[in-house]
Amino acid sequence: MELPKIIFSHKSCENENGIISNIDCNEIDLYIVMTRICNVNCPFCTYHQNKEISPVDIDKVKETLDELSKICYVRTIHFTGGEPTLKLDKIVEICEYAKKIFPSVITSVNTNGSFLSSLGGLQCLDNIALSRHHYNDEINREIFKSNLPPTSEAIASFPDRAKIHLSCNLIKGYIDNEQKLEDYLEFSSHIDVNDIGIVSLMDNCKYSIDNFVDFEKFDLSKIKNLQKCRCYCNKDENNIPLCKCENYLYLSKNMHLISMYHRYAIKHNDIASYLVYENNQLTQGFK
Repeated sequence: MELPKIIFSHKSCENENGIISNIDCNEIDLYIVMTRICNVNCPFCTYHQNKEISPVDIDKVKETLDELSKICYVRTIHFTGGEPTLKLDKIVEICEYAKKIFPSVITSVNTNGSFLSSLGGLQCLDNIALSRHHYNDEINREIFKSNLPPTSEAIASFPDRAKIHLSCNLIKGYIDNEQKLEDYLEFSSHIDVNDIGIVSLMDNCKYSIDNFVDFEKFDLSKIKNLQKCRCYCNKDENNIPLCKCENYLYLSKNMHLISMYHRYAIKHNDIASYLVYENNQLTQGFK
């Protein structure tokens, strides 16, 4: 398989002393779009309206991984969609093959959790990025417009809970201020999940534009025991920022240490420091 020209970009990182450094390397992150179909109905997303176009060809994915191994190291593989766990058997096969070629690769699936129980015990899967947009079960399912997402009890009893990362979209009327963010952090601690991501909505539809929450306007000093660790951004080949990202640590009331990051995509359609495999083709950045 002939690969497209790959541009290795860099990150600009600011440490606690305000010193900015650029990091260049030939490691890449690979996103594999398993399907554009989704089985829930979130208002900020249009994937539920999609129809399957081209199923993932496992042989071509393996061939792509073989070719990538000749020029770079695949650091992470993220399975995304739509709802990728609708194709769970293929995810497992790809993960097992990838770990033979890239022994330290981190494999991750972005999911609404509708098949969470099926993800338990999969040794080839390292991380489960579980979409969870509110700490209240009923309100969370209201956002999804579905009863498929798992309850907090189901998450708390999941056997591989250490693999779970909660991903929460900031949405007006839901998680949209400092107090609700702190409540979400405490919820995460209560169900024994110590890694969460707070994500700002992209301008992909009217709902997202109308319900955008500006994280930069949060007064985080109101949240006791929340400490910023660093801020950074991914840049394209012209040194133009593609996202704003920040990492934090939070010490909960029951003395659990929670890792939190915030991400805001500035230019999500431009060339970025990751590759995307979709429709049995490899491209740089989401188009």
